[in-house]
Amino acid sequence: MVIGTACALTFTERVPPLKGEIVGDKGGGPARVFLALDSEFTNYKHTMYMGDHYVYELGEIFSSGAEDVVRVLFTEVVVGRSGSPPTRIDLIVIPRVAAVRMSPFGFSRFEKLVTTVSIEWTIREATGKVVWLDTVEGEGSSEVGTISSRNQLAIERLRLASGSAFRNAMMRIREAPEVQQWLRKVPTESSR
Repeated sequence: MVIGTACALTFTERVPPLKGEIVGDKGGGPARVFLALDSEFTNYKHTMYMGDHYVYELGEIFSSGAEDVVRVLFTEVVVGRSGSPPTRIDLIVIPRVAAVRMSPFGFSRFEKLVTTVSIEWTIREATGKVVWLDTVEGEGSSEVGTISSRNQLAIERLRLASGSAFRNAMMRIREAPEVQQWLRKVPTESSR
């Protein structure tokens, strides 16, 4: 979609989801997990100003990435809106966008730009006790490109940075001593 203003045009682009791009051994931990996605996360937009305004709709890529991470890490996953967890849940996983940053651009089309996506992850018990909290980043880079290619290159950087942030989160959560310790305590299905 293109909207004109007095000084610049506004372009809106949907960044496609990551569905299935986060790889790892599926279903690691025996916990029943609720992935709580709030509307700020699922409708997140980032605006890049490069003369014109480029609005990137990132909600789908963030939602799909978070779901992929949680499905890789845990055996039983329910996805829903925050504030309404189902009964009989062991853990609640809450991702939140901490930041999306794009390095400033110059005027050389060959200049390297870096995009960073930071996602804050909160994992807590159904009782509210926090098990793990951390912010995980990912980066993507490319050249600035030409007037006709800079938008597609920005989408590519956002996809690379998002994918990297979610893969990094999967590894950090999997290796977190607090999560490992909690999973050793979780009762098996037969003892629930």
